[in-house]
Amino acid sequence: DRKLRFHESAITKLMSDEPHVMVWKGIHNHLRADAFFHQSEFFKKTYDKIRPLLVRRIPVSHNARPFFLAHILVEMLTDHVLLKSNPSLADEFYNAMQSAHHDDIKKMIEHYFQKPLPGIENHFRIFLQERFLASYTSLEEIVHALNRVIRRTRQEPFDPGFVTVLSDCTVIIDQDFPIFINDIDYFRTHFFPY
Repeated sequence: DRKLRFHESAITKLMSDEPHVMVWKGIHNHLRADAFFHQSEFFKKTYDKIRPLLVRRIPVSHNARPFFLAHILVEMLTDHVLLKSNPSLADEFYNAMQSAHHDDIKKMIEHYFQKPLPGIENHFRIFLQERFLASYTSLEEIVHALNRVIRRTRQEPFDPGFVTVLSDCTVIIDQDFPIFINDIDYFRTHFFPY
């Protein structure tokens, strides 16, 4: 259910009520990391460079929202650059996800939202089977992944030639990548207590 959202204040309370439950700490850390990333110098700087590039390179007749695409592409292409320099990151991520206790997570999430979530087991299974993050080493695969996202938002998909635009966007990510490393080091030092 895409309408369901975790709220940091509620998760913080659950962490104090149930400090032994690592799921709440993991969700809390995800919320904080996501907020930190989207406010980081790296995100702002790369977004501000990629968005105008998309405006210039995507024909006006193409049903696309450059502000939305720039946001998604900063995330996807950051993963691309990380995986190109360290391909084992995807395996480490999926191995950690595989080792999680999915039934316990399902029960806790259903309790949090006060409703059954049928199909969540299938979601876990498909997520682990598809291993989409591992495909982000290829810009061609990122075009496919981007198209899956934008179809859900009723935007027009891109043809395989869009990879040239992604290549130019990747240059921006690469150039500003040292800022990302500094931002991550700051996050680890100041916001990662568990």
